[in-house]
Amino acid sequence: MVPSRDSDALAHSPLAHQAQALEQIVRANRVACLLLDGVAEMALPSWYLGAGGVAQTVWNHLHDLPAAHGIVDYDIVYFDPDDLTEAGEQAVERELAALVGGHAAKVDVSNQARVHLWYELRFGRPLAPYRRPSHL
Repeated sequence: MVPSRDSDALAHSPLAHQAQALEQIVRANRVACLLLDGVAEMALPSWYLGAGGVAQTVWNHLHDLPAAHGIVDYDIVYFDPDDLTEAGEQAVERELAALVGGHAAKVDVSNQARVHLWYELRFGRPLAPYRRPSHL
């Protein structure tokens, strides 16, 4: 069943219905679906699909636009304190980019466990290492 395009009706539905609708909407986006399934198969630790690709997919659904319309990139975030190398992060990004390559979609991958290694150079102030994934 296709979720309603009535955002007010969805917002006032029971939470379980909202969660089910969200999954159906996001899975209608072929790129998001490939990433969700691909990352799950890779078994990355503590990962998630970033909110931008999710929120834009929902917006597109509510406004009857193609699921991937206007999505510039898809963010995959994970937390792996056992591999703080840039090479490890880039290998994950290459694998996921190859997975969605036929869809003209950019994938941006970030290992939260290594953000402190580049944050000060990019933003001008130090950042303490994350001790656990930020979404927990």
